[in-house]
Amino acid sequence: MSEADARSGKSPHAFMREALDAQARLRESRSALVCAALAAEARALASRTGYAAGEVERYFAGRAANVALPRPAPRAFGKVVYSDAALADMERICVELEADDPTLAGNSVALIAAAIRDLGTWPGLGRPAEEDLRERLVSRGRTGYVVLYRHLELDACVLIVAIRHRYAAGYPRAE
Repeated sequence: MSEADARSGKSPHAFMREALDAQARLRESRSALVCAALAAEARALASRTGYAAGEVERYFAGRAANVALPRPAPRAFGKVVYSDAALADMERICVELEADDPTLAGNSVALIAAAIRDLGTWPGLGRPAEEDLRERLVSRGRTGYVVLYRHLELDACVLIVAIRHRYAAGYPRAE
């Protein structure tokens, strides 16, 4: 048994089991995210509607400034659109952060929205992900967010299908 094993009281086998369990949990989180993203994409493609990125950005900017603006309404596909699930993801992120720090909530949502806005100009900016989706990473220091999207070339549209904190998207915690 090594000195580190002796200090922790764990055998090498126990360390390996913990590492394998952690990796399995990360894979399950990622798989759940991709399944949810594909379901959101299917709903958006069936309805051919989404939420215009500019309207979503204005809505959350107003919210951060304590200005009541109407929630965006679904519209026909444009240059960059959020699926219903992606808009709900932004709402959830905002609500969770607002409870502790409204300024952090406004800044985080604005950072995500800016990264999404860039996809209108450079849809290939994100990297390839599962199921031919793409992912755009949005850094918040040691943490951040993952935006899953699909570039619909024939529609000249970027469809945002899911937004998650990196830990909920199957990425390991920063140590």
